[in-house]
Amino acid sequence: MKFYFLSTCSACPEQYDVFRANGELCGYVRLRWGVLRADYPNIDGDSIYVENFGDDFKGCFDSEEERQEYISKIALEYQRVIIGEIPTNITDDDVSYEILTDPSELEERLKYVK
Repeated sequence: MKFYFLSTCSACPEQYDVFRANGELCGYVRLRWGVLRADYPNIDGDSIYVENFGDDFKGCFDSEEERQEYISKIALEYQRVIIGEIPTNITDDDVSYEILTDPSELEERLKYVK
């Protein structure tokens, strides 16, 4: 399953709208006041992932490596919630994602989706 994380704010808070490969909005991710959370199916939904960094001033990831580490965990959690229980033959490699910074990038990826 593929996800697109569209950045809607880069710092304080760092946040993303999350879309499935079919264009469906399926989540919202925000890192603010030292808490990273992922909501499903949107900003008003249930928090399906929460990480407390213990630093009240943390409003963005410290590095690209840290961003990739946590976004990959969140993508896997969205997949788990959407599919339900992950079958035993599904691995972390079966979930993919892209982090996008411009809505036109998302439009380009989805232009052939019907």
